[in-house]
Amino acid sequence: MISLTEVFNKSLKKNILILALIPFIQNTTHLLLYQWIYDIPYIPTSNLFTIKLGWISAPPEASYLYEQFPSIFYNNHNGHVQTIFQLDIALTIGIILLSILITSFIRSFYLCYLRAANIDNINLPKIFDEAYSRWFKFFLLELIIMSGFYISALTEALGLYLFVYIPLAFAFCYIHYGLVLDRPMSLKDHLGSAYTVLKNNFMLTIKLGLFIGLLFSLTTPIIYILGHMDTIGIIGGIIIISILGVYANMTVLKVYDKLRKESDQESVHIDIRV
Repeated sequence: MISLTEVFNKSLKKNILILALIPFIQNTTHLLLYQWIYDIPYIPTSNLFTIKLGWISAPPEASYLYEQFPSIFYNNHNGHVQTIFQLDIALTIGIILLSILITSFIRSFYLCYLRAANIDNINLPKIFDEAYSRWFKFFLLELIIMSGFYISALTEALGLYLFVYIPLAFAFCYIHYGLVLDRPMSLKDHLGSAYTVLKNNFMLTIKLGLFIGLLFSLTTPIIYILGHMDTIGIIGGIIIISILGVYANMTVLKVYDKLRKESDQESVHIDIRV
């Protein structure tokens, strides 16, 4: 039996606070560039207290607590979708592909760093090498996800996209962690492994989502107050989300690592009996 509180407490002891700089820089850059490009101030619409369910992404995204958090690639202000390069589709696609290339490597590095910190073996050159060796799978995964998102946003079919995406995202919720923890395999096999772990540990996965959601729910009054203090306050909220998110990500990584090892052991026992 896995104690989620115990796993989270162990995560707090890991030397990963500096890793919060990655989501902080990412989210703050999106916020400031959005306000500069579209000349529209971002005003959060969150409530004083909000109950959150589910995991936060890795690296953490401010949109987990800040509704309709800005994207530099499109503006959905007052129901009208506008892209930053609306007159040049080729340039828009090029910039989006470049962004996916960069963010997929950042995600790969971020999770490889978490993996190294989990076993107390932080070696930056080695982490960079591992991140580089795994980034292409992250890129393919991000390309599939983001292509669907941007196409649906531009065609005003976000509802249909979310209808398809949300069940798939849940079914393969461990996939990003599997890409750095599983033995080398194809992306298809990684997806299969992530789904198998979910299927065999469905209730624990639900509890993990509720546990992480509760942690962030407790911060929503502070996030709400900061969100109404203009840009500086929103950035303060981003700091909280980034720090707590890093430790939440480490908790998920630890849980998945334990579950996949248990699954591998069961497979070995089956092979021996056969």
